[in-house]
Amino acid sequence: MNKLRKDAFKSPVYHITIIALLSVGLVSLPIGKLFELFVLDAYKAELLGGIFLRVVLSIGALFAIIKYGFFKPFYSHDGVKSFLLCIPALIVAVNNFPILAVINGNAQFTNDSANVILYVIYCISVGLFEEFIFCGLIFPICIYIHRHKKYSVIWACLISSGIFAISHLMNLFGGANFGATLLQVCYSFLIGAMCCICKCVTRNIFTAVVLHSIYDIGGLVFSSTFGIGVGNQWDIITIVITAILGVLVALHIIRLGFKVDHDEVKDVYFERDIDNLINS
Repeated sequence: MNKLRKDAFKSPVYHITIIALLSVGLVSLPIGKLFELFVLDAYKAELLGGIFLRVVLSIGALFAIIKYGFFKPFYSHDGVKSFLLCIPALIVAVNNFPILAVINGNAQFTNDSANVILYVIYCISVGLFEEFIFCGLIFPICIYIHRHKKYSVIWACLISSGIFAISHLMNLFGGANFGATLLQVCYSFLIGAMCCICKCVTRNIFTAVVLHSIYDIGGLVFSSTFGIGVGNQWDIITIVITAILGVLVALHIIRLGFKVDHDEVKDVYFERDIDNLINS
């Protein structure tokens, strides 16, 4: 029996708290300032620092996932049909791009191709790290908390997504606007839950990584720190399309959450050892 997993079973809140605090603390390290010593361009230094930090932390998260015994969802899958069921979630992620704003001339890209490539790699590194932590580590430990409930996997998705959302409050310490941060907390919860459910449906964590990365690539285009363009994305048409799409896909994701075989998801992570942990 995996000793670390057994301890997580007995004290899940403790393990979740430690993992969450460590991840939030470590990812806040100002590595970009260090890279400015070697890169004259402050923008490139921030991107390179962010990429380096998240790749290193992702490797550390992967090591922790292996130590906990949660590695199987990295290579298991539930067939092509399960990935097709996640296409609506992919559409939501793509919709986060300022497509109409660019077509209408309300937005334009202002960075060169080298910075755009770095920006894309940065967004992928963010998606990789955050999904490794919240979907790969915190989510399976959350299953232990509500293991006796009928929909324990849904409860675990909600808790891990809630922790992911709350972690964005750290942006307030960086000078972020309170209203904008609160909005970010809300949509981070929704996106986190969507990615988590899709990961459960496909039995593959990289489904969540891809969805998260695509969503961030589109959503950070106008970021004051890492953005690669300027303009206004949110015209009336975009808001209406996003609202309608959000409601329809939310209903689809909720339906998937209730249809997923919760026992099979547990087996992917725990290989029927929960009863052994209870009796040990």
